[in-house]
Formats: sequence, structure tokens, C-alpha cells
Amino acid sequence: MEMHIEYPSISDMSDIEKQERINKLIFLTSVGLYYNTYVHNKLKTNSNYTIIHNDDKYISVKYEGFTTVEARRPNYDCFCLNIDLIKGEVIGLEDVIDIEKLRVKFKKDNFTVVKGLDENIPLDESGWGELFDHYLEYHVISGDELHNYDFYFTDNKIGLIISVPIDAGGSYIILESSDNLRMDDIKK
Repeated sequence: MEMHIEYPSISDMSDIEKQERINKLIFLTSVGLYYNTYVHNKLKTNSNYTIIHNDDKYISVKYEGFTTVEARRPNYDCFCLNIDLIKGEVIGLEDVIDIEKLRVKFKKDNFTVVKGLDENIPLDESGWGELFDHYLEYHVISGDELHNYDFYFTDNKIGLIISVPIDAGGSYIILESSDNLRMDDIKK
């Protein structure tokens, strides 16, 4: 197995114990999710990160990379880690978002395709409903029924990572709320 995984760390917090706990959480999530999934299969993994949002209260980190299953068949991975810097805990989707409000607002006019879905594909309202149901049913990371790792947020936007089955390319779709939808519209 070969792993190349980049991840951030927090510094300059006044509470050093909390800083160390958060950095351990970042490390264990960043490396652990890949390690636990792929170590027994002796696969090659490469992942980088982008800090989507960072302020005094929250950090939202997006990881993107690939795992080579066969020489000509990489599996593209994407997940996010959202941390409450005050509590030092992972933030789950339902910690910040009212799922039913999000379901009502999950329409083409309220989201922009960031990656993985042709914007010109004509999904009608039922198609968007099916896409949302798919998001709730399937998880980017196996066992993540609470959707802790398949969304990110900023002050004003939410991004949803929707998994695509391996037999359909093993990739993902990223949708981000447009200016028509504010975080305040879907917060708990």
C-alpha cells in the first residue's frame, strides 16, 4: 500500500489541549478514513485538501483524491471534515441543517453544479427530488449514515457531495447552494 495524504493542522489556539485534540481529530479523520478503507487491499491512495471555510468558530476542509484499484481504473474520492472549534467536535449535517427545509429548497435554481454533473442535463423537479433522496440514502463514506463527511459550509453556502456508485464510475457530484439559497433558509 502506498499513501500520500495531505491534511491541515490548527495553530495559535489559546487552549493548547483543545488544539491538540482538534489536530488529532483532523489527522485521524484525514488519514484514518483512507487507511481503514484501503490498507488491507494494498491500494495506492493520493489525497489533497482545501480549506473551504475557517473562522474562530468553525473549519470546513474538503479532501479530494484518488485510489488506484487497477492500473487503468482510479476511484475518485471526496469527503469533508467540518469541525466546531469551540467544542472540538465533528459537525454533522443535522447539527446545522434542517433536512426537511433543505429538501424543500433542493431545486435546480438553488444549486450550482461544482463538479460531476452536466449542467445541461434537464432534471425536472422530480429528478432533483430523486437526486436528494439519493444523497440521503447513499453516503460518500461507508457507514456515515449521519452525513458527517459529505457536506461543507461557508458563512452563506452549503455544498453537498453526492456519491456515484463504483459501477457508474466511482466518482461524485458536488452541488453548492447558489445566491438564491442562503444558509439561514435551511438552518436549524
